[in-house]
Amino acid sequence: MTNEQNEKSFNQYNITHYESIRTELDDDNQSVVIINDVEVPNRKNIPAFQSKLRSRIVEVPEEIYEASGILIFGKRIKSLLFSTDVAIIRNSNAQSVIAVYPFTPQTTIMQSIIDVSSVPVFVGVGGGTTTGLRSVNLAFQAEQLGAYGVVVNAPMENEVISQIREHIDIPLIATISSFQDDFKGKLAAGATMFNVSGGAKTVELVKHIRQEVGPEVPIIATGGPTGDLVKATIRAGANAITYTPPTSAEIFAELMKRYREGQKGMTNWLEWARELHALAQSGLYYTKDIYDEERYERIKEMSHQMMSVLANTSPQVIAELRLEDSGYQTPKIDTRGAVWKDDQILLVQEKDGLWALPGGWMDVTETISSNVLKEIYEESGMEAEVVKLVSLQDRNLHNPGQNPYTIVKVFVECEYKAGSFKENSETMAAKFFSVDELPELMVNKTSKEQIHLCYQARQQGKNWQVTFD
Repeated sequence: MTNEQNEKSFNQYNITHYESIRTELDDDNQSVVIINDVEVPNRKNIPAFQSKLRSRIVEVPEEIYEASGILIFGKRIKSLLFSTDVAIIRNSNAQSVIAVYPFTPQTTIMQSIIDVSSVPVFVGVGGGTTTGLRSVNLAFQAEQLGAYGVVVNAPMENEVISQIREHIDIPLIATISSFQDDFKGKLAAGATMFNVSGGAKTVELVKHIRQEVGPEVPIIATGGPTGDLVKATIRAGANAITYTPPTSAEIFAELMKRYREGQKGMTNWLEWARELHALAQSGLYYTKDIYDEERYERIKEMSHQMMSVLANTSPQVIAELRLEDSGYQTPKIDTRGAVWKDDQILLVQEKDGLWALPGGWMDVTETISSNVLKEIYEESGMEAEVVKLVSLQDRNLHNPGQNPYTIVKVFVECEYKAGSFKENSETMAAKFFSVDELPELMVNKTSKEQIHLCYQARQQGKNWQVTFD
């Protein structure tokens, strides 16, 4: 390997790629989830392992690392993730976890969080309805399970704090939530550090406590939703900052929003690829110039390549689809028969177990009516009679999933005459269903809305106006 190749290879591994999840305030001062793709150059040349499957990270605000930190059992801790969600805990870059929740503390919950976490965990042991001997026992059990410290809520009596201190050899963190809390009494009773959570007054409360207890007592505090508030809390005297991450539901909502926007973008690219293919095919049909013919062939190849990327398949597979008609490119026609027997509609079960209206591509030798009846018989074994045209629809506007070519779906109302299901190579079964009790549908072929449209057409009889687009 040459020096140039060595340098290129090193630089490739010297950039950390991951997906950052954090919260920010929007223009209305509301907390929103922000997901960004991040590339971080490793300026200190520290080797890094990167994983494609574990590249989504819930990040604490970088301002937190301006804090001094608290040294506990040889580990310097500046950031604490305020969460009991094991998925969030497992995928965060926080240096520790503070697991306090609005239910009575339970050993099984403590154990689960400690077992899942790859960083130190500080667990809640009560202070409100849970107190006394129960809190003392929980604190002792927490230490045996491997907790780095225990947290007591603001209402915890100083006497119980003293009892807990006598039974554990790990930090005892007392929560302070207002100026009325007896933080000096808690310190005297055995609390070894404070967890300050005063809402909008946190900065003032931290400053007040620091002035009263001096620089030696460790203070953890909530940092607020912005970097400026985190810095202000640190300047007030906090040594470490707790961060409340977005919930799994909020992260999911943002990911689905991005997915839908991505799908919309993919739809645009597919439309452009289809248009390029149609232009190339028309050009090949009409051109008399050999050089133009080469250019159109190249455009057609490029359209196949674009479609193959979007469909995650090879250009050869795309080329083998029904895209190679000679002449001017036109939409494909898919006929669907809405066969009624009394007020029930006929559906056929496809090989994957899902159901759809009988139908398929229109053959060049058939009319609309004859093709519908042929498909009904081939897929269900039943004979039917055409009643009327119901609707003409652009498949890509009414059914999920995109196709590399335009399809016009033709829905035709039919009346059952005779016959029963016969085994065939296309379907597994054929049954009549009430429109209110439909089975699971193959929605890329037949949607519930399309069946209901056919039902409306049947109800209106001769007064029905054919819909299109």
